[in-house]
Amino acid sequence: MENGKKRVAAIEIVANIKDKPVLDFLTNKFGGNVYLTAKGIAARLMIRDLKSVVNVVNNINGKLRTPKIQRFHKMIDFLNLYHGTNITKLPLDYSSLAGNAWFAGFIDSPFGDGCFSIKGFTVLRTLELM
Repeated sequence: MENGKKRVAAIEIVANIKDKPVLDFLTNKFGGNVYLTAKGIAARLMIRDLKSVVNVVNNINGKLRTPKIQRFHKMIDFLNLYHGTNITKLPLDYSSLAGNAWFAGFIDSPFGDGCFSIKGFTVLRTLELM
């Protein structure tokens, strides 16, 4: 806490209900909780404890292939600044997709786009990777 403002980091992954087994797998690997949406058509994995968030960030770091890496790097800055981590920001992954399809298709579904976000926030600010 700083001046009464708690700084929180959280990871949220939303997927079609048919992909809930993937979220359950990630829960077993990284922790967190899976919730069903009100209409039961989607499931949401929430990871809120710092140790698990840092574990996910370390597992994703260096594997991103899109400009979303800029927001991901802001999350690393947030963790380093407010939570005392010392995570090095790794660059985009330019390796061949033929040999490295890491995370490919994870949030694809025939019913629409999935959502993957990492958030760090205080009462006044939110950083988000989507």
